[in-house]
Amino acid sequence: MKKYAIQINNRTFTVVEGQIERATFNFLVSVLAVSFISYVLFVGMTILNVVDRKNLGNDNMALKSTVTDLELSYLSETKKIDLNMAYSMGFKDAAVTAFVGSKAPEKALTLANNE
Repeated sequence: MKKYAIQINNRTFTVVEGQIERATFNFLVSVLAVSFISYVLFVGMTILNVVDRKNLGNDNMALKSTVTDLELSYLSETKKIDLNMAYSMGFKDAAVTAFVGSKAPEKALTLANNE
């Protein structure tokens, strides 16, 4: 059996002794390494998500500003529409005015033979 030890200030600490202890030590070191790599990965992903969210917030504010400008231009254009503009574009008054009632027609369009 191999014996692994660390000497610090004239004191010897046994790190690994025997096959089972060595396998356990290697397993724990591997778990520690995987945990550290996972931690770094998740922290990095979190930072990227925060940066993306901030950029999306800025884009959202820019889009809201554009929508507001378009709404204002729409309102200013609708104020220009009047009866004289309609006549200048070729619209004419209706000769006969007809109103549609709310009563359903007695004859309705149906499909013959379920076609």
